[in-house]
Amino acid sequence: MKKKLTKNIALGSLLQVYVYMTSPKKATFHLVSILISTMTTAFSSALVSYDMDVSVSNRKKVPEFYGYVKDTNLERSSTFLVMILLAAFHNLSRKIGTALLLAVSGSTTFVVIGAELAFYIGFKVLRNDLVLWVPGLEGALKYIVAMLLHTVVKVLVDFTGLIHCRGAKLMGGSLFTFSTVLGQILPFVALSFYSASTTVENKTNTHKINIALIVQACCWGLSLIAFFGLIDRGKWWTFYGTTTGAKATIHTFRSSDNPAIKMNAIFTNHSSFTESIKEEVIIYMHDNWAEWERTQPAWFTPKFIASVGDEFIPGRALQQLNEVAAGGVREKLQPTTISSMKEVVITLTTVDTVTDVYMIYLYKVNGLHR
Repeated sequence: MKKKLTKNIALGSLLQVYVYMTSPKKATFHLVSILISTMTTAFSSALVSYDMDVSVSNRKKVPEFYGYVKDTNLERSSTFLVMILLAAFHNLSRKIGTALLLAVSGSTTFVVIGAELAFYIGFKVLRNDLVLWVPGLEGALKYIVAMLLHTVVKVLVDFTGLIHCRGAKLMGGSLFTFSTVLGQILPFVALSFYSASTTVENKTNTHKINIALIVQACCWGLSLIAFFGLIDRGKWWTFYGTTTGAKATIHTFRSSDNPAIKMNAIFTNHSSFTESIKEEVIIYMHDNWAEWERTQPAWFTPKFIASVGDEFIPGRALQQLNEVAAGGVREKLQPTTISSMKEVVITLTTVDTVTDVYMIYLYKVNGLHR
């Protein structure tokens, strides 16, 4: 399934839309091809978000975020179908808007995309929410990786509407909703530039484009209403919440009575997320370490212990760990890489999108559409 997702989450139809807009011949086959590509992207986007939400493990770890999809078969199938439609109309809107801008001016397109990205990064910086959850990243590296992945997330949301990215550690609810709404406004703004331009050759009928945009925007709106009508109302706030990644992590630690969830929140996120409650975490772990050693819960593994800093382990237990370790110093694990296939899929998607935009730019500059 992961291989299929890698293939399916692709934005190659952006080039197809641009070619259709600038080509002297408007073939029906092109529209069919664009539709197929759009639905493929929409299905992949919906599947990733749906799979993440219905995961029993995720719902146990972060119950306040996961679980918007209800539990009956009818509710789940209906929600998944609406998620596909929502992603399809979002993807189509964004591609048409970008293609129209590219038809007018490649430089203008990159300025618009750059301005959106700058606003997004600036918003994160102002809220002290730029650093990623990935543990073990320090110094300049944590900022470099943050910039790269935030760019990936921005492009991904723009062109797929991936609902999972509304999470506080990624885009955040309020910014996610703002970006998706902006995606519906962009094509109308782009169409005004396209209509007024005197340099675009082989223009597509702007009146027909306008009607198509209005219809698809209405369909997106109806799908949005259906989506919120189907999901758990208790999760609506995740689409407009302003919680940062750090605050969400602290909330998970404090609100849960499950040691596994508490420890997962602390040691699978960047240390800066919980620096403000470090003493609280140390006291909790010192109070419970002996019990964990005695009962040996499933999560209390050598790998977990290796990921824990010395200050979190009681002195006696730390001394014992060092004594039995080779060289008299216990092994410590400092994870610095992203191994999840989901991040690989996201990265490949962004590379594909950027390549598409650049190829369209070359296509226009070299006059291949004439």
